Amino acid sequence: MSKRIILIAIILILAGAAWYYNHEKNRVISSHDFLIDDTSTVDKIILEKDNQIVKLEKVEGDWIVNDTFQVNKALVKRFLRVFSNLNLIAPISNNSGDSIIESLKKNGTKISIFSDNNIQKTYFLGDLNDVKSGNYLSANDKVGILNASGLVNDLKDIVSVNKLFWRNRRVFNKSLSQIIRITHKSVRNKEKSYTIFVKNDELSLFNYSNEKIENIDKVAVSRYLSYFQNIGFKQIENSLTTTQKDSIIKLNLAHTIILEDNSNVLYELNLYLKPTKDSDKGISQEFDLNHIYGIINKEKNILIFEYYIIDPILKELNYFLTK
Repeated sequence: MSKRIILIAIILILAGAAWYYNHEKNRVISSHDFLIDDTSTVDKIILEKDNQIVKLEKVEGDWIVNDTFQVNKALVKRFLRVFSNLNLIAPISNNSGDSIIESLKKNGTKISIFSDNNIQKTYFLGDLNDVKSGNYLSANDKVGILNASGLVNDLKDIVSVNKLFWRNRRVFNKSLSQIIRITHKSVRNKEKSYTIFVKNDELSLFNYSNEKIENIDKVAVSRYLSYFQNIGFKQIENSLTTTQKDSIIKLNLAHTIILEDNSNVLYELNLYLKPTKDSDKGISQEFDLNHIYGIINKEKNILIFEYYIIDPILKELNYFLTK
């Protein structure tokens, strides 16, 4: 091929690239530029803001948050429905678009949408505009003001980097076949503590000093392990001051439950006696008889559990001994 032909080919390629870039930069954007085209193929969503990251990933048909807990399916369904029905209120002019995108990348929430480990869309979500008709949003470097066609008033209401926002309320959701170890540490009565091991369908029980117990009731042990399929919290505690929270964590620890599953993932639930309202005022030292506080895997949030839900997994060592 002659140098002349090669030169012409290069010129045509550069001219085509320049035309495409100019066309894309100056064409009128539409709602379609922001939509998730096919939500059925989405298998991973990553949300990032202020050094916090939440990963929502579909694993064998179930959505999991940060490789640990099952996701509230209704929230993921709502998120995908919203981002496949976005409505462009107003495009942002090229003159101010670059500065707004820069601001969104600095202060907004980054949303990465994946299908088959290939990124489909990258969003940066900002605040509502002044008249609160829509949020500033960029998608693959297109930017505009968008709303959710009446599905939600503020897009930030369904985009959170708080793990507890996304997860369902179940703390333990493991069947007997998934459990290889349960340890229950009774902080105030250590002699009532124990560890249960499950290996090749064989059950073994050890006391707090790691001595093996021979006279175990295997039916009672199996029944106990079955309770870990549906243990959930009632709500997140939001009314405590930092001082109150620190005091509860320091003084009120009553139980630690550690579950290890067959993927060698550990779940640690610390349970704290919940003071009554009067005890906060120094009038009484009694604790709530209906609720107990809990922290799972050293997360920041304090959860509230109802005793009738949590009590089945707080059995004492004697429960497992043959009578």
